[in-house]
Amino acid sequence: YSNPQYCFTSSDEERVERPKLLMYNNDEQLIEGLNQVVNKYVKMLQCRLSDIAIISFDEKWLTQEGIAILEKKTGKQFNTLDTSNAFDPAKFTLSSPYSINGLEFQGVIMIGVDDGRVPQTFGTSDISKHFIMYSAYNMLYLAISRARFMVTIMGSELNGVSPCLEHSIDAGYLEKGN
Repeated sequence: YSNPQYCFTSSDEERVERPKLLMYNNDEQLIEGLNQVVNKYVKMLQCRLSDIAIISFDEKWLTQEGIAILEKKTGKQFNTLDTSNAFDPAKFTLSSPYSINGLEFQGVIMIGVDDGRVPQTFGTSDISKHFIMYSAYNMLYLAISRARFMVTIMGSELNGVSPCLEHSIDAGYLEKGN
């Protein structure tokens, strides 16, 4: 590690941004905020739309009804890795953290990352809490490591900040924005 190699060009550096955590009053405002974040990514990254991934940590946005709501509220269309084999480079990529493994994107937007959803706390016993926390860290790492330039994490203030993110915020690795 004393001699690391760096392969970003100066134009790559212009697209890099410190990871951000954006918290919204509720899920409806989160989806409205998603539209703004997606538009920012399109402008800054100047890549194919399919090179921007939206990773949902809440299954409700991965159902047909949820996808329809996302498309209606954002005015965007999505390729869904979980339900479809059809792929259109002119659509954004929507996935669960379980289906994203091995892929790389210019930017990743994670939605539904808040206390109660990451880690999932309902229906758990004391014995399983450690495993669930371990699993939540793994899913967050998997999702974050898919991004080349930009990461935005979005959650709901109704649930609060995920305990999995507290250290990153305190250490200054994750910028809490608005």
